[in-house]
Amino acid sequence: MVMSRSVHTSPAGRLSDEAPDRCGIAMRDAFSARASALAQREDANSQLAYALAVPFDARIDVDRMDPVALERMLEQRSASAKRALMRAAELAPASPDVLFLAATQCGSGEACRSVQQALLAADPDNMAVWLYEMSWADRRDDPDATQRAFKRAAKATRNDSYAHSALQVLVEAYGDLPLPAECSSEQAKTAMRRKTGMDRDLSMLDQALFLASASRVMPAYNGIRLRCIPQTQEAMGTAAPAGCRSFMAKMADSDIWIERAVALDVMVQLVADKPDASAWRERYRRDRWMMAQVGEADIQRLLQAEDYWLDEGRAMQAALEVVGRWPPPTDWLPDDAHARSLIQTGRPPPPRTR
Repeated sequence: MVMSRSVHTSPAGRLSDEAPDRCGIAMRDAFSARASALAQREDANSQLAYALAVPFDARIDVDRMDPVALERMLEQRSASAKRALMRAAELAPASPDVLFLAATQCGSGEACRSVQQALLAADPDNMAVWLYEMSWADRRDDPDATQRAFKRAAKATRNDSYAHSALQVLVEAYGDLPLPAECSSEQAKTAMRRKTGMDRDLSMLDQALFLASASRVMPAYNGIRLRCIPQTQEAMGTAAPAGCRSFMAKMADSDIWIERAVALDVMVQLVADKPDASAWRERYRRDRWMMAQVGEADIQRLLQAEDYWLDEGRAMQAALEVVGRWPPPTDWLPDDAHARSLIQTGRPPPPRTR
């Protein structure tokens, strides 16, 4: 399932696939120089900007790199990001958006857990905070904490992933950074468009957003999904936990596409026998239609790098409207048997028998 441009390499990385590529290398050199300067600044936004988009060495061929050396390089890159995230939290200990970005991206360990706990205290009415806490508690094998987080998420009145805050941090850090002179020729611009599939010139901010998308850490949605789907309760002989419907309804309005997709899958099953079942099945069908179109070249050309960071689903819908493929045909159904059955009946297909 393609949910984000994070599955691709960064723009400069794609430009560097064919050596020598002076534009791609120059982009990375300029980006790395700005990132290094940010890392030296003692303010939270600069530390966040560095951590969210830690650059790669332009002269390293990752595809040909020894696996052990590659793993070591990635660990060092992750450690650099974590140090900057911890420093950002130290510099702005009362800022919910700084704490959110630091806590959700810093991984594990005692230092990171202290930032996570600070976030829980600073932003207790934010569903997104408790979605992450459910994942953190599952990772600690703490079922009581997982249950507490689920209850808090179900009661939360807002669901804010602070994507706009992260975008603003990156805009302030890289928005004024010009493309290198090596990228100014028409030949270089044409090569960039061809390799990225975009119909406009790339910017250094695009580079930052691609790197940030590739590094973004999300909650473990499958564990959240399993808590509420009817099959789990049937297997355990229990009723669905109180709050599942409220929980999933809020998730279905998320600006994170994969979060919406998970929630719609579950909601269709939770309301299979309810008066609003058909409305939820249609929302799910439309979401599946968008997924089926996301890889099309004419759609990709219409999307901006920030669309993948801010709201993939709504950006996709807008692009489909432009090319005349929204809403989906009334008789369209996906090929996937699970999705097709949910749309038609509100229930997954019966298990196959041998």
